Amino acid sequence: MNNMSYKYKITCLMSLLLINGCTNRDVYVVKPELSGVPGYKGVNVSEMWRQMARNNDDEIELFEPLKLEKEKTVFFTFDNSVPYMVNGDEVTKVFVLELPEFADGYSVEIFSYSSDDGVLKPTFVLADEQFLPLSEDINSQWVERNGDIVNYFYSNIDVDQNFKLAKYILVYSDINDIGDENFAYDARYNYYKENGTDYPRDYTLLIENSEVGVLSARAY
Repeated sequence: MNNMSYKYKITCLMSLLLINGCTNRDVYVVKPELSGVPGYKGVNVSEMWRQMARNNDDEIELFEPLKLEKEKTVFFTFDNSVPYMVNGDEVTKVFVLELPEFADGYSVEIFSYSSDDGVLKPTFVLADEQFLPLSEDINSQWVERNGDIVNYFYSNIDVDQNFKLAKYILVYSDINDIGDENFAYDARYNYYKENGTDYPRDYTLLIENSEVGVLSARAY
């Protein structure tokens, strides 16, 4: 997934344009490394799709999602190598996790870890095999510390009978969340808080929401 070429980002996007019925408008995708070049508008993927749609012999390949297995933790990176998809009128980056067989249901816990570059605040949607959403947006919660892990976003997603048709978890980041700040774990503040003392937060201990991040997922 992380080594996916720009060609496959575009074919992924065009596939979802077809699914969402968005081929009647022009959508442009800008390669991140060229976004600052004067006069560079981007690639008109709508026109690319219209050209390909006129040739029934063309086959569009969809990217390969990261498969989850029960009781196994997988790590992945959300960065500029993540493929683009269409969500309404927005073109955004979406990482796709493929769920295990439904059976009697299970849960998926996802961590997004902080680093010196900040932390990705992920949002999730359960989708069927056609990538159509089955759930509302599922938000993640900021956790300052739980055991030995500090400063991360966490979500626990129940895949129960209501979502037995779910095939994928779509992972994306809301652009409106980027730049927001979260308080980092502060041992002094938590010591006084646990002892019932009103102690001020340290505003130098902040972690900013970033566009990139390292995450882990586990179905159990």
